Amino acid sequence: MTMTQETESPAGGRQQKVQAAEVGLGVLKALAELSPSTSLSKLAEHLGMPPSKVHRYLQALIASGFAEQDAVNNHYGLGREALQVGLASLGKLDVLKVSAPWLASLRDELDQTCFLAVWGNKGPTVVYVEPSMGAVTLVTQIGSVLPLLSSSTGLVFDSFLAQGETALLREQETPRLSADQLHEVERHIKQIRATGVHQIQGMLMPGINIP
Repeated sequence: MTMTQETESPAGGRQQKVQAAEVGLGVLKALAELSPSTSLSKLAEHLGMPPSKVHRYLQALIASGFAEQDAVNNHYGLGREALQVGLASLGKLDVLKVSAPWLASLRDELDQTCFLAVWGNKGPTVVYVEPSMGAVTLVTQIGSVLPLLSSSTGLVFDSFLAQGETALLREQETPRLSADQLHEVERHIKQIRATGVHQIQGMLMPGINIP
């Protein structure tokens, strides 16, 4: 009996590790589905798991950089490492392969930094950059998440995505803007929908024009 237990123990340990990994990935996936952030209780309800169990997995994900906790409201969201994994996956998409030479050509023609952004879990996310060689270089890093209502890139996404896709970010950013600024946002959106392009000055960085 003792020999049987010793023989089965390693297999049982491996099975437990596999199950733990599956649960951890489930928590990570739920964070993505509830992004940009969520409370512990809502996350536990979404997973159908006890909050105490979810909390243990969250602590492990935070320690490894795959999750993070907001110090103000204690909500949880995806961490930097999760973003890097997502960007690596996006790197396999044909859109990056197709757009890279066009961005380089546009950068050379305009002598301005050009970048490609896609809609990610936290909003407009920079996934490719062609930096300018000019005297003034605007450094936009891969992985940067741009605001929805105060960046030209964000406004373009807000103009053409379904309202449900941008509703949460709109709800978060709207209180930070004055009535006049919100009026300007709506004016910009009408302009973008009419022309398909956009240029702003000083919304994200004062004095910087961003087409």
